[in-house]
Amino acid sequence: MFLRTSVFLRYVLPTVLFTTACSDSSGPKTDDDGLTPGFLPIVALFGQGTGEIRATRIAHPTTPANFAVHIEVKVRGAKANTGFQVQRAAEGFGAAPPAGFDLSTLTDGSCQRGLAMAPWSGITPQPVYFSSFVDQGTGSPILTTNASGDGQADFQQALTFPLPAFDVVFRLVEVGAAPKAVLQSSCTTLPL
Repeated sequence: MFLRTSVFLRYVLPTVLFTTACSDSSGPKTDDDGLTPGFLPIVALFGQGTGEIRATRIAHPTTPANFAVHIEVKVRGAKANTGFQVQRAAEGFGAAPPAGFDLSTLTDGSCQRGLAMAPWSGITPQPVYFSSFVDQGTGSPILTTNASGDGQADFQQALTFPLPAFDVVFRLVEVGAAPKAVLQSSCTTLPL
């Protein structure tokens, strides 16, 4: 009996206490892959860093039928002390699509617009593939990283027209004439 109690007090109890003391229960919970639930991963296409983004459809502030979205972006280990423009390549039309456009591609999970592929590459005049978000409160949202390359942005965008579900890919591009860092998400379909 004494030997069992001694082993428990000497080895098991300190291990349990150490593990409990060193575990971090603060902050948002994450999935097994390290992402906050509901977020898409963002990876560096060139440059460095990783992160996550979430786009959540919200009620439009003035016109209930029009499209509005809340964007949350977090990056880690990106280029330090750098501004990034938050952009998207959304497969949707504010007006009617061009005649003959294959509407089934708008929600097929491929994000052809962000890749400058057909059917988007065949539109004349050529559409802008990636466009920057505009926040009605602050203008053009810029995510600025700190000395460790970490940063976050949280903003909303409200459009003047309705949108059904559509494919979209997000990216962060270093602000400047010759960007040296781009982080991008995978393709997803909004509304999430």
